[in-house]
Amino acid sequence: MCCFEDLRPYLDALTPDEKASFRMTVDGIATGTDMITSTGISEVITASQIARSLTADFTEESEAAAAVFYTKRYFETLPLGQGLVATELQPADDFALLAGQAFVSAWDLSHDRSYLEKATVVLDFAAARSKYKYQMRILLVKVLRLLGSPSLALKHFRILDVKSVQFDTLSHVILSRATTFAVGHDPALSEEVASAQKWYKAGESEASEMPVRAFSYGNYSKIEDFAEFQERLSGSLSKQLLSLESVRMQAVVGSLDPVAGTKAVLDLARTLNGPDRSSDNRDFKTLPSLQPATQRQIREQTQMGPETRIAWLRAMVAIYVNFLEPSSSGAFEANLDLYTSELTSSESALLTFSGLARAALSTRLEAPEAETSALIFFKEQESRFIQAAEDTATLPWELLHIAEISLEGFCLLDLAVDQKIAEITAAKPTDHLNADHLMSHAYNVVDSRKTMAEALGSALHKRCSK
Repeated sequence: MCCFEDLRPYLDALTPDEKASFRMTVDGIATGTDMITSTGISEVITASQIARSLTADFTEESEAAAAVFYTKRYFETLPLGQGLVATELQPADDFALLAGQAFVSAWDLSHDRSYLEKATVVLDFAAARSKYKYQMRILLVKVLRLLGSPSLALKHFRILDVKSVQFDTLSHVILSRATTFAVGHDPALSEEVASAQKWYKAGESEASEMPVRAFSYGNYSKIEDFAEFQERLSGSLSKQLLSLESVRMQAVVGSLDPVAGTKAVLDLARTLNGPDRSSDNRDFKTLPSLQPATQRQIREQTQMGPETRIAWLRAMVAIYVNFLEPSSSGAFEANLDLYTSELTSSESALLTFSGLARAALSTRLEAPEAETSALIFFKEQESRFIQAAEDTATLPWELLHIAEISLEGFCLLDLAVDQKIAEITAAKPTDHLNADHLMSHAYNVVDSRKTMAEALGSALHKRCSK
Protein backbone atom coordinates (compact mmCIF):
# COMPACT_ATOMS: atom_id res chain seq x y z
CA MET A 1 0.00 0.00 0.00
CA CYS A 2 1.33 3.47 -0.89
CA CYS A 3 2.13 5.95 1.84
CA PHE A 4 -0.55 8.41 2.88
CA GLU A 5 1.20 11.52 1.55
CA ASP A 6 1.29 10.00 -1.94
CA LEU A 7 -2.43 9.26 -1.81
CA ARG A 8 -3.60 12.56 -0.35
CA PRO A 9 -4.09 14.44 -3.67
CA TYR A 10 -6.23 11.58 -4.99
CA LEU A 11 -8.32 11.48 -1.83
CA ASP A 12 -9.10 15.17 -2.24
CA ALA A 13 -10.41 14.47 -5.75
CA LEU A 14 -13.01 11.93 -4.60
CA THR A 15 -16.71 12.83 -4.42
CA PRO A 16 -18.42 12.81 -1.00
CA ASP A 17 -20.04 9.44 -1.75
CA GLU A 18 -16.74 7.95 -2.92
CA LYS A 19 -15.02 9.24 0.22
CA ALA A 20 -17.66 7.67 2.48
CA SER A 21 -17.43 4.34 0.64
CA PHE A 22 -13.65 4.28 0.66
CA ARG A 23 -13.55 5.24 4.31
CA MET A 24 -15.67 2.22 5.23
CA THR A 25 -13.23 -0.01 3.36
CA VAL A 26 -10.04 1.32 4.96
CA ASP A 27 -11.70 1.61 8.37
CA GLY A 28 -12.00 -2.17 8.46
CA ILE A 29 -8.25 -2.47 7.99
CA ALA A 30 -7.48 0.33 10.45
CA THR A 31 -9.54 -1.12 13.31
CA GLY A 32 -8.63 -4.78 12.78
CA THR A 33 -6.02 -6.60 14.82
CA ASP A 34 -4.95 -9.43 12.52
CA MET A 35 -2.45 -7.22 10.66
CA ILE A 36 -0.59 -5.91 13.73
CA THR A 37 2.54 -7.70 12.56
CA SER A 38 5.94 -6.59 11.33
CA THR A 39 4.81 -7.11 7.72
CA GLY A 40 1.28 -5.73 7.99
CA ILE A 41 1.71 -2.73 10.28
CA SER A 42 2.54 -0.28 7.47
CA GLU A 43 -0.76 -1.04 5.77
CA VAL A 44 -2.68 -0.61 9.03
CA ILE A 45 -1.01 2.77 9.67
CA THR A 46 -1.74 4.02 6.15
CA ALA A 47 -5.35 2.83 6.43
CA SER A 48 -5.66 4.67 9.75
CA GLN A 49 -4.31 7.89 8.23
CA ILE A 50 -6.66 7.65 5.25
CA ALA A 51 -9.69 6.87 7.42
CA ARG A 52 -8.91 9.87 9.63
CA SER A 53 -8.45 12.19 6.67
CA LEU A 54 -11.84 11.16 5.24
CA THR A 55 -13.71 11.66 8.52
CA ALA A 56 -16.60 14.00 7.73
CA ASP A 57 -18.18 14.42 11.15
CA PHE A 58 -16.10 15.06 14.25
CA THR A 59 -16.73 16.41 17.73
CA GLU A 60 -14.68 16.89 20.87
CA GLU A 61 -15.87 13.48 22.10
CA SER A 62 -15.13 11.66 18.84
CA GLU A 63 -11.66 13.20 18.60
CA ALA A 64 -10.87 12.36 22.22
CA ALA A 65 -12.01 8.79 21.60
CA ALA A 66 -9.87 8.63 18.45
CA ALA A 67 -6.85 9.84 20.42
CA VAL A 68 -7.36 7.11 23.02
CA PHE A 69 -7.75 4.51 20.28
CA TYR A 70 -4.50 5.59 18.57
CA THR A 71 -2.71 5.57 21.92
CA LYS A 72 -3.83 1.98 22.52
CA ARG A 73 -2.72 1.11 19.00
CA TYR A 74 0.67 2.62 19.77
CA PHE A 75 1.20 0.39 22.79
CA GLU A 76 -0.12 -2.68 20.93
CA THR A 77 2.38 -2.02 18.15
CA LEU A 78 5.35 -0.99 20.31
CA PRO A 79 6.61 -4.57 20.89
CA LEU A 80 7.26 -4.88 17.13
CA GLY A 81 10.22 -2.54 17.58
CA GLN A 82 11.98 -4.52 20.29
CA GLY A 83 15.61 -5.11 19.49
CA LEU A 84 15.91 -2.24 17.00
CA VAL A 85 19.01 -0.07 17.30
CA ALA A 86 18.55 3.47 18.63
CA THR A 87 18.90 5.04 15.17
CA GLU A 88 15.91 3.07 13.81
CA LEU A 89 12.37 4.42 13.89
CA GLN A 90 9.77 2.49 15.84
CA PRO A 91 6.96 0.89 13.78
CA ALA A 92 4.50 2.35 16.28
CA ASP A 93 5.65 5.98 15.85
CA ASP A 94 2.89 7.03 13.48
CA PHE A 95 0.22 5.93 15.94
CA ALA A 96 1.75 8.27 18.53
CA LEU A 97 1.70 11.06 15.95
CA LEU A 98 -1.95 10.29 15.18
CA ALA A 99 -2.79 10.27 18.89
CA GLY A 100 -1.01 13.58 19.46
CA GLN A 101 -2.84 15.27 16.59
CA ALA A 102 -6.20 13.84 17.68
CA PHE A 103 -5.66 15.24 21.19
CA VAL A 104 -4.80 18.63 19.66
CA SER A 105 -7.97 18.41 17.59
CA ALA A 106 -10.06 17.68 20.70
CA TRP A 107 -8.52 20.76 22.33
CA ASP A 108 -9.17 22.87 19.24
CA LEU A 109 -12.86 21.93 19.39
CA SER A 110 -13.28 22.36 23.15
CA HIS A 111 -10.43 24.63 24.39
CA ASP A 112 -9.94 22.14 27.21
CA ARG A 113 -6.25 22.45 28.06
CA SER A 114 -6.10 18.92 29.48
CA TYR A 115 -6.12 17.52 25.93
CA LEU A 116 -2.87 19.33 25.15
CA GLU A 117 -1.36 17.96 28.34
CA LYS A 118 -2.36 14.44 27.30
CA ALA A 119 -0.78 15.05 23.91
CA THR A 120 2.53 15.99 25.56
CA VAL A 121 2.48 12.79 27.67
CA VAL A 122 1.99 10.54 24.64
CA LEU A 123 4.45 12.43 22.43
CA ASP A 124 7.14 12.70 25.11
CA PHE A 125 6.89 8.98 25.86
CA ALA A 126 7.13 8.09 22.17
CA ALA A 127 9.94 10.57 21.44
CA ALA A 128 12.04 9.01 24.20
CA ARG A 129 11.83 5.69 22.36
CA SER A 130 12.31 7.03 18.85
CA LYS A 131 14.84 9.84 18.91
CA TYR A 132 14.84 10.47 15.17
CA LYS A 133 11.09 10.67 14.49
CA TYR A 134 11.39 14.41 13.91
CA GLN A 135 7.72 14.97 12.99
CA MET A 136 6.69 13.72 16.41
CA ARG A 137 9.23 15.90 18.19
CA ILE A 138 8.26 19.02 16.22
CA LEU A 139 4.63 18.54 17.24
CA LEU A 140 5.75 18.12 20.85
CA VAL A 141 7.76 21.37 20.65
CA LYS A 142 4.76 23.27 19.30
CA VAL A 143 2.38 21.91 21.96
CA LEU A 144 4.85 22.69 24.75
CA ARG A 145 5.05 26.28 23.53
CA LEU A 146 1.26 26.56 23.68
CA LEU A 147 1.44 25.32 27.25
CA GLY A 148 4.01 27.97 28.17
CA SER A 149 6.98 25.61 28.57
CA PRO A 150 9.73 27.19 26.44
CA SER A 151 12.60 25.47 28.24
CA LEU A 152 11.22 21.97 27.63
CA ALA A 153 10.32 22.93 24.06
CA LEU A 154 13.87 24.16 23.41
CA LYS A 155 15.31 20.99 24.94
CA HIS A 156 13.39 18.87 22.43
CA PHE A 157 14.13 21.24 19.56
CA ARG A 158 17.85 20.97 20.18
CA ILE A 159 17.64 17.20 19.93
CA LEU A 160 16.77 17.79 16.27
CA ASP A 161 20.35 19.07 15.95
CA VAL A 162 19.51 21.82 13.46
CA LYS A 163 22.48 22.69 11.25
CA SER A 164 23.42 24.85 8.29
CA VAL A 165 20.49 25.91 6.09
CA GLN A 166 18.06 24.28 8.54
CA PHE A 167 18.47 27.41 10.66
CA ASP A 168 16.65 29.20 7.85
CA THR A 169 13.97 26.56 7.29
CA LEU A 170 13.23 25.24 10.79
CA SER A 171 14.07 27.94 13.35
CA HIS A 172 10.50 29.23 13.14
CA VAL A 173 9.35 26.11 15.02
CA ILE A 174 10.93 27.39 18.25
CA LEU A 175 11.58 31.10 17.59
CA SER A 176 8.33 32.43 16.15
CA ARG A 177 7.13 35.08 18.65
CA ALA A 178 9.88 33.82 21.00
CA THR A 179 9.91 37.19 22.79
CA THR A 180 6.69 36.01 24.45
CA PHE A 181 8.88 33.92 26.75
CA ALA A 182 11.54 36.58 27.33
CA VAL A 183 9.67 37.77 30.42
CA GLY A 184 11.14 34.76 32.21
CA HIS A 185 14.70 36.08 31.62
CA ASP A 186 15.83 32.64 30.42
CA PRO A 187 18.84 33.32 28.16
CA ALA A 188 18.49 30.02 26.28
CA LEU A 189 16.11 31.34 23.62
CA SER A 190 18.28 34.43 23.10
CA GLU A 191 21.24 32.09 22.61
CA GLU A 192 19.25 30.15 20.00
CA VAL A 193 18.51 33.38 18.13
CA ALA A 194 22.19 34.31 18.32
CA SER A 195 23.22 30.90 16.93
CA ALA A 196 20.89 31.33 13.97
CA GLN A 197 22.16 34.86 13.30
CA LYS A 198 25.75 33.65 13.46
CA TRP A 199 24.95 31.02 10.83
CA TYR A 200 23.28 33.60 8.56
CA LYS A 201 26.43 35.71 8.62
CA ALA A 202 28.65 32.74 7.74
CA GLY A 203 26.09 31.27 5.33
CA GLU A 204 25.75 34.47 3.30
CA SER A 205 29.53 34.76 3.03
CA GLU A 206 29.81 31.17 1.83
CA ALA A 207 26.85 31.53 -0.54
CA SER A 208 28.47 34.51 -2.23
CA GLU A 209 31.52 32.37 -3.01
CA MET A 210 29.61 29.41 -4.43
CA PRO A 211 29.00 30.78 -7.96
CA VAL A 212 32.67 31.78 -8.21
CA ARG A 213 33.81 28.31 -7.16
CA ALA A 214 31.44 26.68 -9.64
CA PHE A 215 32.85 28.84 -12.43
CA SER A 216 36.43 28.14 -11.35
CA TYR A 217 35.85 24.38 -11.47
CA GLY A 218 33.98 24.55 -14.77
CA ASN A 219 30.72 23.41 -13.18
CA TYR A 220 28.70 25.94 -15.17
CA SER A 221 25.36 24.16 -14.79
CA LYS A 222 25.41 24.88 -11.04
CA ILE A 223 26.09 28.61 -11.28
CA GLU A 224 22.43 29.54 -11.72
CA ASP A 225 21.39 27.32 -8.81
CA PHE A 226 24.01 28.83 -6.51
CA ALA A 227 23.05 32.35 -7.56
CA GLU A 228 19.39 31.62 -6.77
CA PHE A 229 20.36 30.16 -3.39
CA GLN A 230 22.39 33.28 -2.62
CA GLU A 231 19.46 35.52 -3.53
CA ARG A 232 16.98 33.51 -1.44
CA LEU A 233 19.29 33.54 1.56
CA SER A 234 20.00 37.26 1.20
CA GLY A 235 16.28 38.04 1.19
CA SER A 236 15.32 35.44 3.77
CA LEU A 237 12.16 36.40 5.66
CA SER A 238 13.23 34.16 8.53
CA LYS A 239 16.50 36.09 8.84
CA GLN A 240 14.59 39.38 9.03
CA LEU A 241 12.14 37.98 11.59
CA LEU A 242 15.00 36.76 13.78
CA SER A 243 16.80 40.10 13.51
CA LEU A 244 13.71 41.83 14.88
CA GLU A 245 13.14 39.12 17.50
CA SER A 246 16.67 39.68 18.78
CA VAL A 247 16.01 43.40 19.23
CA ARG A 248 12.68 42.69 20.93
CA MET A 249 14.22 40.25 23.41
CA GLN A 250 16.91 42.75 24.34
CA ALA A 251 14.30 45.48 24.81
CA VAL A 252 12.18 43.35 27.12
CA VAL A 253 15.06 42.27 29.36
CA GLY A 254 16.47 45.80 29.49
CA SER A 255 19.73 45.13 27.65
CA LEU A 256 18.99 46.94 24.38
CA ASP A 257 21.56 49.49 23.26
CA PRO A 258 19.35 52.27 21.83
CA VAL A 259 21.88 53.12 19.11
CA ALA A 260 22.35 49.52 17.96
CA GLY A 261 18.63 48.79 18.28
CA THR A 262 17.68 51.85 16.25
CA LYS A 263 20.18 50.93 13.54
CA ALA A 264 18.82 47.36 13.35
CA VAL A 265 15.18 48.43 12.97
CA LEU A 266 16.01 51.19 10.49
CA ASP A 267 17.96 48.68 8.40
CA LEU A 268 14.89 46.45 8.41
CA ALA A 269 12.67 49.42 7.57
CA ARG A 270 14.84 50.31 4.56
CA THR A 271 14.73 46.70 3.38
CA LEU A 272 10.94 46.55 3.74
CA ASN A 273 10.47 49.89 1.96
CA GLY A 274 12.67 48.83 -0.94
CA PRO A 275 11.90 46.40 -3.77
CA ASP A 276 10.26 43.22 -2.48
CA ARG A 277 13.02 40.62 -2.60
CA SER A 278 11.94 38.72 0.50
CA SER A 279 11.93 34.96 0.30
CA ASP A 280 10.01 32.79 2.74
CA ASN A 281 12.24 29.71 3.00
CA ARG A 282 10.56 28.31 6.10
CA ASP A 283 9.60 24.65 5.85
CA PHE A 284 6.07 24.03 7.09
CA LYS A 285 5.80 20.55 5.59
CA THR A 286 8.08 18.84 8.10
CA LEU A 287 5.02 18.31 10.27
CA PRO A 288 2.38 16.59 8.11
CA SER A 289 -1.22 17.25 9.05
CA LEU A 290 -3.12 14.08 9.91
CA GLN A 291 -6.31 15.92 10.79
CA PRO A 292 -9.63 15.36 8.98
CA ALA A 293 -9.47 17.20 5.65
CA THR A 294 -12.45 19.41 6.56
CA GLN A 295 -10.95 20.52 9.86
CA ARG A 296 -8.31 23.15 10.65
CA GLN A 297 -4.93 21.64 9.91
CA ILE A 298 -2.26 20.98 12.54
CA ARG A 299 -0.12 23.95 11.48
CA GLU A 300 -2.96 26.39 12.19
CA GLN A 301 -4.00 24.64 15.40
CA THR A 302 -0.56 24.81 17.00
CA GLN A 303 0.45 28.37 16.03
CA MET A 304 0.95 30.97 18.73
CA GLY A 305 -1.33 33.54 17.16
CA PRO A 306 -1.59 34.38 13.44
CA GLU A 307 1.33 33.25 11.33
CA THR A 308 4.16 35.78 11.26
CA ARG A 309 4.82 36.84 7.69
CA ILE A 310 5.82 40.06 5.94
CA ALA A 311 2.80 42.03 7.21
CA TRP A 312 3.61 41.13 10.83
CA LEU A 313 7.23 42.13 10.29
CA ARG A 314 6.21 45.49 8.82
CA ALA A 315 3.87 46.21 11.73
CA MET A 316 6.42 45.31 14.40
CA VAL A 317 9.19 47.28 12.69
CA ALA A 318 6.80 50.25 12.52
CA ILE A 319 6.28 49.96 16.27
CA TYR A 320 10.00 50.12 16.98
CA VAL A 321 10.61 52.94 14.50
CA ASN A 322 7.79 54.92 16.12
CA PHE A 323 9.47 54.69 19.50
CA LEU A 324 13.17 54.77 18.62
CA GLU A 325 13.22 57.03 15.56
CA PRO A 326 9.84 58.80 15.32
CA SER A 327 11.02 61.16 12.57
CA SER A 328 11.50 58.16 10.25
CA SER A 329 8.12 56.52 10.75
CA GLY A 330 6.13 58.34 8.05
CA ALA A 331 6.86 55.72 5.40
CA PHE A 332 4.82 53.17 7.34
CA GLU A 333 1.90 55.33 8.41
CA ALA A 334 -0.22 55.17 5.26
CA ASN A 335 -0.68 51.42 5.12
CA LEU A 336 -0.54 50.23 8.73
CA ASP A 337 -4.13 48.98 8.57
CA LEU A 338 -3.00 46.44 5.97
CA TYR A 339 -0.58 44.85 8.44
CA THR A 340 -2.90 44.10 11.34
CA SER A 341 -4.26 40.83 9.89
CA GLU A 342 -1.22 39.00 11.27
CA LEU A 343 -1.23 40.67 14.69
CA THR A 344 -2.71 39.46 17.95
CA SER A 345 -5.04 41.85 19.75
CA SER A 346 -2.22 42.88 22.10
CA GLU A 347 0.20 43.46 19.22
CA SER A 348 -2.43 45.54 17.44
CA ALA A 349 -2.89 47.61 20.61
CA LEU A 350 0.88 48.11 20.82
CA LEU A 351 0.91 49.32 17.21
CA THR A 352 -1.75 51.93 18.01
CA PHE A 353 0.07 52.87 21.22
CA SER A 354 3.33 53.39 19.35
CA GLY A 355 1.71 55.92 17.02
CA LEU A 356 0.21 57.85 19.94
CA ALA A 357 3.48 57.74 21.86
CA ARG A 358 5.33 59.05 18.84
CA ALA A 359 2.94 61.99 18.65
CA ALA A 360 3.37 62.67 22.37
CA LEU A 361 7.15 62.71 22.13
CA SER A 362 7.47 64.39 18.75
CA THR A 363 8.47 67.99 18.16
CA ARG A 364 5.27 68.12 16.10
CA LEU A 365 3.16 67.62 19.22
CA GLU A 366 -0.26 69.19 18.56
CA ALA A 367 -2.51 68.01 21.42
CA PRO A 368 -1.55 68.36 25.12
CA GLU A 369 -3.58 65.26 25.95
CA ALA A 370 -1.66 63.08 23.50
CA GLU A 371 0.47 61.44 26.19
CA THR A 372 -2.66 60.66 28.24
CA SER A 373 -4.28 58.99 25.23
CA ALA A 374 -1.13 56.98 24.59
CA LEU A 375 -1.07 55.58 28.11
CA ILE A 376 -4.58 54.17 27.77
CA PHE A 377 -2.68 51.20 26.31
CA PHE A 378 -1.57 50.09 29.77
CA LYS A 379 -5.07 50.21 31.19
CA GLU A 380 -6.39 48.19 28.26
CA GLN A 381 -3.64 45.61 28.66
CA GLU A 382 -4.38 45.29 32.36
CA SER A 383 -8.05 44.67 31.58
CA ARG A 384 -7.14 42.23 28.81
CA PHE A 385 -4.88 40.27 31.18
CA ILE A 386 -7.50 40.06 33.93
CA GLN A 387 -10.17 38.84 31.51
CA ALA A 388 -7.81 36.26 30.00
CA ALA A 389 -6.74 35.01 33.43
CA GLU A 390 -10.34 34.45 34.45
CA ASP A 391 -11.15 32.55 31.23
CA THR A 392 -10.46 28.83 31.65
CA ALA A 393 -9.93 28.49 27.90
CA THR A 394 -6.90 30.79 27.98
CA LEU A 395 -3.62 29.00 27.38
CA PRO A 396 -0.45 29.88 29.34
CA TRP A 397 1.29 31.32 26.28
CA GLU A 398 -1.61 33.74 25.79
CA LEU A 399 -1.26 35.12 29.33
CA LEU A 400 2.50 35.41 28.90
CA HIS A 401 1.97 37.15 25.58
CA ILE A 402 -0.27 39.83 27.09
CA ALA A 403 2.22 40.40 29.91
CA GLU A 404 5.17 40.51 27.51
CA ILE A 405 3.54 42.99 25.13
CA SER A 406 2.66 45.18 28.12
CA LEU A 407 6.27 45.08 29.33
CA GLU A 408 7.55 45.66 25.80
CA GLY A 409 5.39 48.77 25.50
CA PHE A 410 6.68 50.09 28.81
CA CYS A 411 10.33 49.37 27.95
CA LEU A 412 10.02 51.06 24.54
CA LEU A 413 8.33 54.09 26.07
CA ASP A 414 11.07 54.21 28.69
CA LEU A 415 13.73 54.21 25.98
CA ALA A 416 11.88 56.82 23.93
CA VAL A 417 11.43 59.19 26.88
CA ASP A 418 15.07 58.83 27.89
CA GLN A 419 16.15 59.65 24.33
CA LYS A 420 13.82 62.66 24.19
CA ILE A 421 15.07 64.00 27.52
CA ALA A 422 18.64 63.61 26.28
CA GLU A 423 17.77 65.56 23.13
CA ILE A 424 16.10 68.32 25.13
CA THR A 425 19.02 68.55 27.54
CA ALA A 426 21.36 69.02 24.61
CA ALA A 427 19.10 71.63 22.95
CA LYS A 428 20.60 74.98 21.89
CA PRO A 429 19.78 78.07 23.95
CA THR A 430 17.58 79.38 21.10
CA ASP A 431 15.46 76.27 21.45
CA HIS A 432 14.81 76.71 25.17
CA LEU A 433 11.19 77.78 24.83
CA ASN A 434 10.28 74.74 22.76
CA ALA A 435 12.52 72.60 24.96
CA ASP A 436 10.70 73.67 28.12
CA HIS A 437 7.40 72.80 26.46
CA LEU A 438 8.64 69.37 25.44
CA MET A 439 10.34 68.80 28.79
CA SER A 440 7.04 69.43 30.53
CA HIS A 441 5.31 66.85 28.37
CA ALA A 442 8.20 64.41 28.77
CA TYR A 443 7.98 64.59 32.55
CA ASN A 444 4.21 64.13 32.36
CA VAL A 445 4.81 60.95 30.39
CA VAL A 446 7.44 59.82 32.92
CA ASP A 447 5.03 60.30 35.82
CA SER A 448 2.15 58.66 33.95
CA ARG A 449 4.16 55.66 32.82
CA LYS A 450 5.25 54.99 36.39
CA THR A 451 1.66 55.05 37.62
CA MET A 452 0.41 52.81 34.82
CA ALA A 453 3.34 50.41 35.11
CA GLU A 454 2.75 50.04 38.84
CA ALA A 455 -0.96 49.35 38.29
CA LEU A 456 -0.24 46.84 35.54
CA GLY A 457 2.52 45.17 37.55
CA SER A 458 0.20 44.83 40.54
CA ALA A 459 -2.48 43.19 38.38
CA LEU A 460 0.00 40.78 36.81
CA HIS A 461 1.41 39.84 40.21
CA LYS A 462 -2.02 39.16 41.68
CA ARG A 463 -3.08 36.96 38.76
CA CYS A 464 0.21 35.07 38.46
CA SER A 465 0.36 34.35 42.21
CA LYS A 466 -2.98 32.52 42.15
